[in-house]
Amino acid sequence: MSGALILYIGKTSDLAKRRREHHCKTNGTASRKIPNHIDWDIVQIDECTDAEAPARERYWYETLKPLYNERYPNRGKQEYDHFRYLQKKAQRNLS
Repeated sequence: MSGALILYIGKTSDLAKRRREHHCKTNGTASRKIPNHIDWDIVQIDECTDAEAPARERYWYETLKPLYNERYPNRGKQEYDHFRYLQKKAQRNLS
């Protein structure tokens, strides 16, 4: 994966189904925002149990920094609220 452009990080229990969903432009996932001129595919980078999946998804998101994920995976309300507070504070400082 060295040098590869990472577009999206996600988890699934059915890779074939997920591949079909992501390549359908009417899907409800962030991959619908990937421009049509980009030739991309889904690659399995990890395998884990259902219990481990949320933590692994977050690990890979933080490590690979994908371009098209809309949401930070597995972020709790308290962490999200703190993030929004910091964003608003930064906006006020720019004004």
